[in-house]
Amino acid sequence: MSKFDFANMAIGAIIELKGGRAGELMDAALCDGEDRACCPGTTLHLHYAAELKGKQDGLPELIRALEQLPYASIKLVRATAADVSDYVRIGRLTASRINCVTTDPAEAIKEINGFAVYLLEVGGQRVGFISYTDEGPDYAYIAEVQVDPDFQGHGVGGFGLGAVLKELASVRTIDLQTHPENPAQKLYERYGFRSTGEIVKNYRNTGEPRMLMVLEQT
Repeated sequence: MSKFDFANMAIGAIIELKGGRAGELMDAALCDGEDRACCPGTTLHLHYAAELKGKQDGLPELIRALEQLPYASIKLVRATAADVSDYVRIGRLTASRINCVTTDPAEAIKEINGFAVYLLEVGGQRVGFISYTDEGPDYAYIAEVQVDPDFQGHGVGGFGLGAVLKELASVRTIDLQTHPENPAQKLYERYGFRSTGEIVKNYRNTGEPRMLMVLEQT
């Protein structure tokens, strides 16, 4: 059983512990709108669920067991030019037809110096990064959300995006561009981003389109 399968099994076990409140607990585990919790399968969700729905025999022990897993602690580490090799390595892992990522070290250093860039660490291993630019109280731009394919779909990108959005909580408008075929659209929508219908047809001269998604905060 993989570590991610174990986490999902643990959520199922908690639902059984809660009996008739399974629906409420699942809602809490999947998304806590107020705190922009990430996505299921992480210890963070289980803590939110425990706080929101009240602890019960067996739940604290289950949480402690999950905390011993190597991936349970997802961290954001501010990147510097010294981290360029990790930045480029992750970029090369995630680059594809629909995902235009910088893989040149010189360009990567420019991006690290020009944006707020955070590396995503899982159990001490650097598996992704997220970057943005904050242009004041009215506007910010999410430039990149990149996660090693081996760790995609398990809450790592959602954790990073949620953490960045907390930093940008006072910013009125936040936008990003993504390929129309990018499955991460669902993640962005969970955090409140909506497509404007605007399409860039030849993004960075790649021949591939990008759609604009915007989050308006009040």
